[in-house]
Amino acid sequence: MAPPSLPPYLDPDVLPKLLENVNDHVQALSSGDLKARDAAIEACRTLAATLESPSEAFVRMTWVEPSHLSAMRVALGMGLFEQLAADNGAPKSSAQLAALCSADPRLVGKIVKVLAAVGTVREVDADSYAPSPLSLSMTRSIFSDSLSLMHDFCIPINLKTADFFAKNGYQYPADPLSAPAQYAHNVMGKTHIMQLYEEHGQAQKFGSMMATWMMGRPHWSDNSFYPVQERLIQGATGDHDSVFLVDVGGSTGHDLSAFLALHPLGSFPGHLVVQDRAEVIDTIPKGSLSAGIQPMAHDFFTPQPIQGARTYFLHNIIHDWDDDKSRQILKNLAAAMKKGYSKLLLWEYVLPAKNSPPTLSALDWEMMSFWAASERSDGHWRSLLEDPEIGLKVNGFWNYSQYDQTVIEAELA
Repeated sequence: MAPPSLPPYLDPDVLPKLLENVNDHVQALSSGDLKARDAAIEACRTLAATLESPSEAFVRMTWVEPSHLSAMRVALGMGLFEQLAADNGAPKSSAQLAALCSADPRLVGKIVKVLAAVGTVREVDADSYAPSPLSLSMTRSIFSDSLSLMHDFCIPINLKTADFFAKNGYQYPADPLSAPAQYAHNVMGKTHIMQLYEEHGQAQKFGSMMATWMMGRPHWSDNSFYPVQERLIQGATGDHDSVFLVDVGGSTGHDLSAFLALHPLGSFPGHLVVQDRAEVIDTIPKGSLSAGIQPMAHDFFTPQPIQGARTYFLHNIIHDWDDDKSRQILKNLAAAMKKGYSKLLLWEYVLPAKNSPPTLSALDWEMMSFWAASERSDGHWRSLLEDPEIGLKVNGFWNYSQYDQTVIEAELA
């Protein structure tokens, strides 16, 4: 008897190759190659997407994923994740969880079924649930803040995006005050996304989301990522009063603290400076910054006050702005740089020409919807930085893996 034929969407020649790709990356990870982890995840996703029928994919996107997010938000509100973690994570029934959360057992039963079906909680037996690494993470404020921000503020903007483009003739938003975010909040032409975060009490949660995004990722100054010793420390001059690195738009100094953990004070000449708007710098508790980090209020759309520093560093700043605004920022930095000495480092995402990871493609979409901006390809980065009006030249691109942000190094041409 002949074996049954495969569904038309499955190519029997492709499946073994995809499975082999999964095995190769998993074996590399098992052998200690941590860079293989991201590739293994993407290989598994590709295999699953290939096995999935169009109808299954549609149901997953329109039923499963929205229900999962909704159930997580309800669980967060009732304190379910904390109760799951209580008693050292001992398994609990839905009735026990309902009593601990002062909630209807039928509602809690549905929530944990949804969460268990996608692995957010562990179903150890019939009606017996225990925490997973993800559910335990949800007891931390940076994760809970991020979930409520995405569910309460960001997803409603996404739901209005199709209407926005239908009404504006499917044209790319050209003004950061007139993007889908402003359309969703009925403030077209009036309010920037950062002000919207402030007005809706989401500014701190936005910071939490950015911290969550970076958790577990290698820091740019790790020697396996970017050669700090070779590219920055060697050839640097000055004394304690000299500025070795300025973190422009660096919030409250988290990137500089990570830098010092890898390159302690004294391993390079001078000190570090974190710059941001005055209202951000003012939130830094006195004495909380590591020794060697000095705070400075500064708007990067104005001339850079620190002249001739060894390094000017910007983390995910330029991707927030279109090319015209980005040129203003870069011109201010170029004017402060010392030819043959100062380096500009951008820690940004670089869009690959093909096979863009889903998180990066989604981020590019969100940059358009929230900021009227976009992520850039390596060619776009080069053309922006090497614009004759700015006067820079790109020295190279460094990244840990294709799934991480890239360090772009430039200096005066």
